[in-house]
Amino acid sequence: MKQDYFKAAEVINQAYAVQSTYDLDRKYDYFMVYDDDITAVLKSVYIYKYMKRNNPLLKFVVVGGEGLLAVAFKVMRFSLKVRGKAFAWQMLKPETEAERLKRVAVALGVEETNIIVSDDGHNTTENLRAMSKIAHGKKALVVSTQRLAMVFKQSAEFQCNQHPEEFACRQFNYDLLVIPQTVADGVA
Repeated sequence: MKQDYFKAAEVINQAYAVQSTYDLDRKYDYFMVYDDDITAVLKSVYIYKYMKRNNPLLKFVVVGGEGLLAVAFKVMRFSLKVRGKAFAWQMLKPETEAERLKRVAVALGVEETNIIVSDDGHNTTENLRAMSKIAHGKKALVVSTQRLAMVFKQSAEFQCNQHPEEFACRQFNYDLLVIPQTVADGVA
């Protein structure tokens, strides 16, 4: 990537940065991972485990239906089929974003019985509707990467907390845990 484009992308990335608002010692009812990026799970599970010690009823919620991870899966599966890798193609099982986030969380030691999967959403509004209904007015900690945090925050405030009837949402009482990212993190 040319250096001037890289610098411009980093300026934009910082302009959309959202600060975390969570408190490690606050009691949350739900720990919601909202993202299409497994980085959100990878970098937050240790916080969930810490909070779970002080709050055994804390539920781990994974959210996401047909987004980026689901599309990536379809592309990978198609690629294997086209290249004649039928054995590998058949081994791949379709999964939603939430199912993939759950799989990673379980691999990192989150008990499957503590995980709620919400994978019917096809867009931010549908995901917010599901999240606000799961929380049902209780306190939630929402985990998002920096890349999606601004979209989440603005959408949740507008759709759930300012116009809940219009978007069929409930008031959403949440704090935010933002996983910091730089443009360099996304460059291979």
